[in-house]
Amino acid sequence: MHAGTHGCSSWTAHPAGLDKVCGDAVGPRARQTLEALGAETVLRHEEQVSRFRLVSPSGRSVSGAVSTPGFVVPRRVLDARLLDAAVAAGAQFHRATVAAVSTGATDVVVTLRGGGTVRAAVVVGADGANSVVRRSIGEPPNRDTHLALAVRGYMDRPPDFRELLIRWHPVARGVAYAWAFPTADGHVNVGYGAPVSEPPRDVRRPWPAPGLTESNGLDSHATGGWFSNCIGDR
Repeated sequence: MHAGTHGCSSWTAHPAGLDKVCGDAVGPRARQTLEALGAETVLRHEEQVSRFRLVSPSGRSVSGAVSTPGFVVPRRVLDARLLDAAVAAGAQFHRATVAAVSTGATDVVVTLRGGGTVRAAVVVGADGANSVVRRSIGEPPNRDTHLALAVRGYMDRPPDFRELLIRWHPVARGVAYAWAFPTADGHVNVGYGAPVSEPPRDVRRPWPAPGLTESNGLDSHATGGWFSNCIGDR
């Protein structure tokens, strides 16, 4: 968006059917960035959430409301809106998967899976934990102690649940966490994250459901069943 509005040519590649494990929360700082890019319309008023509840590993909690609200927007929806805004600002969009990236004397060469190349002065590799760009330039992956695994899904939202809920939980090698964030379309994004180095037997413990359902109206059987199905024997 920034390149397009300043007269630069930009090219965006995006693979088909991509979704991201995410809590869907968009904080005030991200909103400020969108406003600076002239893309504040990707967020809707009905998606605002101002209340929060934080629960520590010891079980103590704090709740309240912030003066500058955040937003909860499913990532598929937000990414589609951002893409539309980038195209409107002048970016060229192509549905493609990047196979490799190499640097030349004056530019960067992006090789696409299935054939074809793209040359650019600058490449932004926002392609996640298994980044092709990172591997292509020889950067090592993060150690397991610096990586986390997360799962998330959606369940029906209770009528009175309108807060951002995060609960931290002690595990053998650090702290895991669970979240429940309400969306504007009547659902709750429910997720769980733990260090990659955490033994699977601890990751599968059924603590997230009780932790998320205390005094907030979420159905413990629904959340517990969802976590069991997602985590399974991985």
